Amino acid sequence: MKNIALLSTLTVALTASFGARAADTAELKVKGVIKPAACTASLAGAGIVDYGNIPASQLNATNPTVLSEKTLSFSLNCDAATQIAIRLTDNRSSSVVTGIVKNISSRLTDTGAFGLGKFDGKNLGIYSVKLDNVRGDSKRASLIFYKQKNTDNWSVASNGAAVGSGSYFAGDMKSWGWLSNTPAAYKTITGDLSVQAVLDKSSNLPTGNNIPLDGSATLEVVYL
Repeated sequence: MKNIALLSTLTVALTASFGARAADTAELKVKGVIKPAACTASLAGAGIVDYGNIPASQLNATNPTVLSEKTLSFSLNCDAATQIAIRLTDNRSSSVVTGIVKNISSRLTDTGAFGLGKFDGKNLGIYSVKLDNVRGDSKRASLIFYKQKNTDNWSVASNGAAVGSGSYFAGDMKSWGWLSNTPAAYKTITGDLSVQAVLDKSSNLPTGNNIPLDGSATLEVVYL
């Protein structure tokens, strides 16, 4: 009995010893997530430019009718200084009435025209968008643009430049009168969007009905 008891005691002791050795190692894990700066875009007045009621009698029967220019502010806010651009994409591009954007300025072409929607199968007109008073982190920023997302080929654009659908616009840090043509990193970018609409001549429109203008474009923050 003493031998059996001793053997049992040794077995238990060895088992405990081997079990303790199995726990001699432990895994160290290092975790985390590197998150890029996040930016949000906002437009004043919920982004609505409202021309209200436009009497049909005020439309020109033989020439396009130019409506007044309206301005709303925009802001891009990031949680850290970030190289970003904005892109405005026309959601009604198929409704652009070609050629009439020149009634706003002879320098404008159809690439700077956004559609006002359709009614009874008729294209209603266009509107142009200009960027102005652009500021980066509360300091006036020079405006640069490029037609594609390419940081090597930015060109100078004056404040008050017309925006083309799908083009990229960013702020450049101007120092001592010299432009680098490179998008600067900002935490906050603010400015104005000036919108001006042109209606097609009334002889092309179904003016016997209420005609709702239906322009729509998406303002997008692009990370560079």
